[in-house]
Amino acid sequence: MTRAILFLTLLLLAAPTHASAEWRALRTNHFQVVGDVSPGQLREVALRFEQFREVVTQLLPAALRAGSAPVVVIVFPDARSYRPFMPIANGRTVPVDGFFVDGADTNYITVNIEAGDGAFPVSSTSTHTCC
Repeated sequence: MTRAILFLTLLLLAAPTHASAEWRALRTNHFQVVGDVSPGQLREVALRFEQFREVVTQLLPAALRAGSAPVVVIVFPDARSYRPFMPIANGRTVPVDGFFVDGADTNYITVNIEAGDGAFPVSSTSTHTCC
């Protein structure tokens, strides 16, 4: 079982089953964005990822190759709902506002939208922090 399939399976199994949860989906040219947030928030996240991709494409054209794995962005409304999906290192939850998981068939990014701009830092120190 690939790491991406395992991640998605765990994500679905651990997802809270709130009666008020209303998951939405939005597809852009390069991302599938899903989340339990308002349509406007979902559009804003999708726009930010498309803008980021455009900048990377212009600065580092070889970094994004044609035919690369699709990216699914999972948007959480707040830290409480995101906490079960934060990475774990040495048996402890690592408090992050965004996280990237690469897979053979699909790449995943999780984002806590409540963190605002903190969910969208650009980091070159780790391949497993959000954009």
